[in-house]
Amino acid sequence: MALALGLVTLFLLGLLVTFGKGAFSAFVISTVVLVAATFDAREIQWKRYLAIAAVMLACYLIVNAVSAGYLDTSMSNLSSIMGKHTAHNRLEMWKASFELGKEYFWGGIGLGTFYFFYPPFRPQMDSSDGFFAHMDPLQFWIEMGIMAPIIFYGTLVAILLRTIKALKVLPMGSDERVHIMAPFCGLLAVVGHTHITFNLYMPAIVIVMACLLAYWYIATERVLLDADKRFAFNFKDKAHRHTGALAFILVALICASWPMRVGWAIHYSKEAQRAASKKDQALSKVEMMGLFAPDSFSRYYEYRARIDLSHLINRDLSNMPVSQVRHHFDEAMRFLDEAEKRNPKFWNTPYLRARAYYAVDDVLIVDGKEMAIKLLKNNVDYNPLDLDSRMELAKIYQKEGNLKESFTVLKEGLSWPRPRGKKDLEFLVSLANMYKKLGSEKAYNQLMKEVKRRADQYGIKVRIKQPSS
Repeated sequence: MALALGLVTLFLLGLLVTFGKGAFSAFVISTVVLVAATFDAREIQWKRYLAIAAVMLACYLIVNAVSAGYLDTSMSNLSSIMGKHTAHNRLEMWKASFELGKEYFWGGIGLGTFYFFYPPFRPQMDSSDGFFAHMDPLQFWIEMGIMAPIIFYGTLVAILLRTIKALKVLPMGSDERVHIMAPFCGLLAVVGHTHITFNLYMPAIVIVMACLLAYWYIATERVLLDADKRFAFNFKDKAHRHTGALAFILVALICASWPMRVGWAIHYSKEAQRAASKKDQALSKVEMMGLFAPDSFSRYYEYRARIDLSHLINRDLSNMPVSQVRHHFDEAMRFLDEAEKRNPKFWNTPYLRARAYYAVDDVLIVDGKEMAIKLLKNNVDYNPLDLDSRMELAKIYQKEGNLKESFTVLKEGLSWPRPRGKKDLEFLVSLANMYKKLGSEKAYNQLMKEVKRRADQYGIKVRIKQPSS
């Protein structure tokens, strides 16, 4: 009882502290359904409910006092369950995602690829990271085709009908109603909330839901007396038990091998980034990445291409033999081709191609500069949030003496949300420097003040020159 009380208290405080408007709404609705279906069951002891309410209130008051009224602010925000800004932002996001879904109606774009296909459809007001549609059934359709949400809702309807069927058999005061409705309402809360977020893409949540679903099914099975219809493995024989256990372990290891390999590959990709200034060490880390990475992991080929490009970009190629320049260029293109095969929509590949073309302009390729500008323009049009391509394009225009085009490319980036951190600061500094080159000292000073403010907010140390008076 004490453990349950503590868990429930932490759960509710978590809802309040994290401003979980959708989660709080789903919690309230599912609680109302649970109470309505089980209020007169013998297992329901209202004294316990009152004790839980009292402890929750005490925790609320203590945390609120310690946090200088933070929970009061949370509660006031919960009073507007879907504020105008939040609702409008979600609606625009769903409209954009719907348009993407229509493009790939039947077969979808593939699991986990929403981030790569969404940018051309993304509205400017969408400040999310762009990994999710913030409505799981909608994203199921986009990534897996129209049959995925049909199966999803079909499963929900089957669960609802079985629950109704079991409740009809039971009298109102039966304790079995609690064992059926408690997990059912837990599932109801998550499923309701998942229509405005991405619960079902979170393994931790799905694992808990699987446990609730199993408990619910066994509870309904006791009432409907249909255990004989359940498909189950029967391991009465010792040899069968051992074989079944071995098969289970084998399947679990096979299923776990892919994410484990990806995890190691990501680890070595970060190691390679840290060793970027030391080419031999970086190459060693990238090769380790390739050793662990699954064949579908495009980042290995991207990082391998970067190693060759490091010999070409920002280098004086006039002092390098043409054969060596061509070797590094051809190798980089070969690896970028492989990366593009595995992830054709990722903007990093054309960005790196553009840098390669510009580096060998008039050395290996006559029109390398024009090819680079074309690729970078396409990248910025496809994904306006791609700051690497935007800043590189502006840099090329600036080197060519076209300050107006350079300024326009950077200025347009201000109207789009940007990822928090170092890249945001680099972008703002680039724009500030452009203002200065164009003679607008006031705009330069204002932007550099903003850079300082954001750097403090991000916890990044930067050295800012004192603004001109």
